[in-house]
Amino acid sequence: MEKIVFYSGKKLDFCVLDKERHLANCLKWINSQEINKFLLAGYFPLSPAEEEKWFDNHGQDNKNIVFALETKENKHIGNIGLHKIDWIAGTAEMGIVIGEKEEWRKGYGSSAEAMMLTYAFRQINLRKVYGKIMAPNTASLKAAQKNGAQEEGRLKKHLFCDGAFQDVILMSFFKD
Repeated sequence: MEKIVFYSGKKLDFCVLDKERHLANCLKWINSQEINKFLLAGYFPLSPAEEEKWFDNHGQDNKNIVFALETKENKHIGNIGLHKIDWIAGTAEMGIVIGEKEEWRKGYGSSAEAMMLTYAFRQINLRKVYGKIMAPNTASLKAAQKNGAQEEGRLKKHLFCDGAFQDVILMSFFKD
């Protein structure tokens, strides 16, 4: 399957998620403890059948929008999405993973986040996008702050990671 670009930025393209093109990477990333430890989801292994089912059901509702992140060289490096979209309140939760470790610390997360905020606020008219970030995930916190996020709250010792309970920080971006 060829790359289908939905939204293009300077460093990255938001591509239509395709099972043939993206499933293997997604399965690899979700089952890597190093990559998914801050995703707030990776406590148990995910089978190929479970991930395939997620791909098959993706796009069946209007509450989730997920894109594959591809470089200009057509390399799939991660995914980004808006989840729990509330069209009445104009809110959504953003999630992002840069799954290719060799692409960490190159500004892709911050760039993808900025693109998603532009899409959320200018294209689909949301007014607030929020995310939950585990306190030790300093790279995600810095990217959120760089893109104008405000800390709205903190869930103390909320999730277990690296042998200890960690705070989860609620960061929000507003349209205005």
